[in-house]
Amino acid sequence: SLGCILYEMCCMNHAFTGHNFLSVVLKIVEGDTPSLPDRYPSKLNAVLCSMLNKNPSLRPAAAEILKIPYIDEQLKNIQYKFTNMTLKDKALNWQREAAPIFDAVQRKVHLQTLQEQSEVQKMTPRERMRLRKLHAADEKAQKLKQLAEEKYQENIRRMQEFRSRNFQQLNVNVLHVILCFPHAFLALESQSCSKTNNLEVHQSLDRLAEPIPEDPEIAEEYYNDEFESCSEGSEEEEDVEASQTVSKTNHQVYVNFGKTDSDLEAMVQYLESVLNNSSLGSGTVTRVSPGARQGFRALNSTMAETKLKRMRE
Repeated sequence: SLGCILYEMCCMNHAFTGHNFLSVVLKIVEGDTPSLPDRYPSKLNAVLCSMLNKNPSLRPAAAEILKIPYIDEQLKNIQYKFTNMTLKDKALNWQREAAPIFDAVQRKVHLQTLQEQSEVQKMTPRERMRLRKLHAADEKAQKLKQLAEEKYQENIRRMQEFRSRNFQQLNVNVLHVILCFPHAFLALESQSCSKTNNLEVHQSLDRLAEPIPEDPEIAEEYYNDEFESCSEGSEEEEDVEASQTVSKTNHQVYVNFGKTDSDLEAMVQYLESVLNNSSLGSGTVTRVSPGARQGFRALNSTMAETKLKRMRE
């Protein structure tokens, strides 16, 4: 293989040629060994003949070829020349060495063009027309493919720009809503909590406004029922009602942004509503007849303090 490559590099032709594969094989096995022209050194021709020897066992390997004195000397000369050469000299040398190769390739392309033209001239008019149509169809298909690729890239670019623009606008809207919502949220929450607390207070006062029985046993049962109503079950009901109130408030924030006061007034109202809820939501504050109000004042204050302490914990 190396011998054939060397011959083609020197002569620009195949070492063995034939009309078919069998004739090429017969020339390799039984034909004469090709040799280089006289313009090449005899030592290089000897290397080529050793590579193309009929006996495979007598052909040198790649490592043995590099150890041949002629090849070794040429490698050393090339190495010395390239190590002492500047970049400008290298460029000039490369151009000088590439010129024959470029001429050979150009000549080959020209010959191929002439061959194709001769083949076209041998065709009938119908075959020439068919060939022209095929060339035109190929060119049109290539242009359409290129145009489709450009449109595809342009659509991708537009989609990315549209997504980035919408994403930035969405971020700006979200930040604007977050900055505008807190004051309205606090005001509406305090307003809803105050309304809920007032409703609970009126319900508890209406429920406890019934007259107290004068019989001691019946009154004791009445008090026991009232104290049992302040158990943990009532606290759970109050927690449920508070969670429902907060959820309603959150829903009202997105429906309307009602009238709001300053942040300080909203906070004070919210704290007052929480304190009123904690002191009045237990069901122990009663609005009864004037005679019974003095009797339950100490009990109501004790229950309110206990309730506040429990809420703080």
